[in-house]
Amino acid sequence: MDKQRGFTLIELMVVIGIIAILSAIGIPAYQNYLRKAALTDMLQTFVPYRTAVELCALEHGGLGNDSNLLIVFYVQIMPDDLVMQLHRF
Repeated sequence: MDKQRGFTLIELMVVIGIIAILSAIGIPAYQNYLRKAALTDMLQTFVPYRTAVELCALEHGGLGNDSNLLIVFYVQIMPDDLVMQLHRF
């Protein structure tokens, strides 16, 4: 009788178990990585706005109560493509 070639059911179940354990560890870690990357991207998008607010505060001695002044300052200093990027979120 010839010896059959292949894997036994036990060997296949061990491999499937190892893959399941690695997936249980890897998938949450990858999701956490994606969450941190999205947060970093969002923070980098707002850096020019933070700079604009700081410049406005330095030029006018504070932010004050006139919100229209700040809006006009944004329109003057910010490029249109960055505003479009913010609407994407």
